[in-house]
Amino acid sequence: ALPIFSQPNSDKKMEKLIQFEKEPVEVQMDHLPLLIRAVSEHLIVDFNYVKFDNSETRSHKIHPLLLREYRNRWYVVALVPDIKEVLVFGLDRIRDMRISTTHFRRPADFDADEYFKYSLGITRFNHEKPQKVVLSFDISQAKYLRSKPIHASQNILIDNKKEFRLKLEVQVSWELQSLILSYGDLVKVIQPASLSKIIQKRLRDSLKLYS
Repeated sequence: ALPIFSQPNSDKKMEKLIQFEKEPVEVQMDHLPLLIRAVSEHLIVDFNYVKFDNSETRSHKIHPLLLREYRNRWYVVALVPDIKEVLVFGLDRIRDMRISTTHFRRPADFDADEYFKYSLGITRFNHEKPQKVVLSFDISQAKYLRSKPIHASQNILIDNKKEFRLKLEVQVSWELQSLILSYGDLVKVIQPASLSKIIQKRLRDSLKLYS
């Protein structure tokens, strides 16, 4: 063992050697221990929920099934019995949360890995099938994408000195669009045509900001 680990102020010294990603995101961390209990003990939870896209607040009663972290934000994946759908809620948008003493029966067919199988990030569309997405990258990105695939479904179609082309089987979400846009002129959407049109429009809209 390294000597630094046995010293009294090792935590402070380690902070100078190892840095973890930090973002100034307000997260309702006090919800976490309560939701961990609710998930593990199968307890019904109700709360008010504020959406990002508007100030509308809705009340929800849920059967929490899973806690999931994505980019320093925490989410609870839960069955909403009123609509018989599994939905995802951001903890930082939950208000007035209450955990009841009433237990629910966890769905025997819920599989977290299967639920997010075609997701890139946290978004999951319950009634949309995954699509075959083909992306053509500049060869400068090949080594990085080989070592860190975009998604578990990633399949390399072309890998030569001119092009690095890969195929994904995913749902077309905001996260996917944002990922593609983050590569700028180093990637081109080959298919589906509908995604290509979305990316082209968003690029044109971006250019308008500078005209």
